[in-house]
Amino acid sequence: MTNSPRPILSARVLAIGLTVSLLVAGCVSTQKRFDRGIKAEEEGRLYEASQNYIRVLTDDPDYDEARERLLEIAPVIVNDWMDDAARKTAANLFVEAHDRYIAVDRFIGQCGN
Repeated sequence: MTNSPRPILSARVLAIGLTVSLLVAGCVSTQKRFDRGIKAEEEGRLYEASQNYIRVLTDDPDYDEARERLLEIAPVIVNDWMDDAARKTAANLFVEAHDRYIAVDRFIGQCGN
């Protein structure tokens, strides 16, 4: 006759091990995302960097370095996009300008969250 508590214990140990592994993997991926953001920022790809920082902050709202970087680059992105929308408006490209304004609004919403 098999002792049933032993398989249950093994399942619990496996579940705990899996949970710990996922938590550790989450921390690593958060750091990797932050590092990708830094690299994108250094290469001048500010929007891509911002998306990495936003994802980091979604996963870890207390990640102060990501918040600082986002606070630094978000106004630059918004100003660039607003200038682009103004140029499109001046060129009578009203649909394209509207789309850019919508993108600005969405981006600001992402940053606020």
